[in-house]
Amino acid sequence: MCPPFTSCEALSAWSTFWQAIGTVAAVVVALGAVVFDVISRWREGRRRQAELVAGWFDSSSIQGDTSPIVLVNSSRVPVYEVVVSLVLIQGAGPREGRQLSGEMSSYRVVVDTLPPGTWMTEMEGGWGGMSRWPGVEVAFTDVAGRHWVRTADGAMRRLRVAPHTWYNIDPPFSYRRLRVAAGTGPLA
Repeated sequence: MCPPFTSCEALSAWSTFWQAIGTVAAVVVALGAVVFDVISRWREGRRRQAELVAGWFDSSSIQGDTSPIVLVNSSRVPVYEVVVSLVLIQGAGPREGRQLSGEMSSYRVVVDTLPPGTWMTEMEGGWGGMSRWPGVEVAFTDVAGRHWVRTADGAMRRLRVAPHTWYNIDPPFSYRRLRVAAGTGPLA
C-alpha cells in the first residue's frame, strides 16, 4: 500500500533511480581501486632494482687518509654509469653530490658498472672537522635505462638525465675499479 498523496509508480521509479546511482557509484569506486592498484604495482616494478642499490661510509675500515666506501647491489643484474659522492650528513659542507666541485670533486668517483654483490672503493680523506660526519650518495642507471640517485639519507629519487650529466661530469671519465668487500663477494 502506498503512503497517502503519492503514487506507487513514482515511489518505485525513485527507488530504482537511487539503486542505479548506488550501483554506478560502487562500480566507480571498485574501478578506481583497481586502477590505483595497477599504477602502484607499475611504479613499484620500475623502482625494484633501484631499491636494491645502496652505499655507505665504512668507518670501521679507515686506514690512513682514505675514506672507505661500501657499495651494494643486491639485484641480480648490474647497474651502470655509477657516480659515488662523499657528502656530509653532519657538520658544515656539501650535503648533496651536486655541490661538489673544484677541489671537492676528489670526493666523487665514477664506476662504469656495479655488478651484483658487495664492493669497496676509497676516496680521499680530509673531510674531518668539527662535528663532521660523511654519508654516501650513489647515482646510477638501472638495467632498463632509468636513472636514479640514492641520497645520503637513504631517499631514492628518479633522475631525468644520466648521472654524469646530473653532476656535470664531462667525459672522458676516470673509472674507478672496485674490489670485493672483505668477507663478502659477488652474489651467486
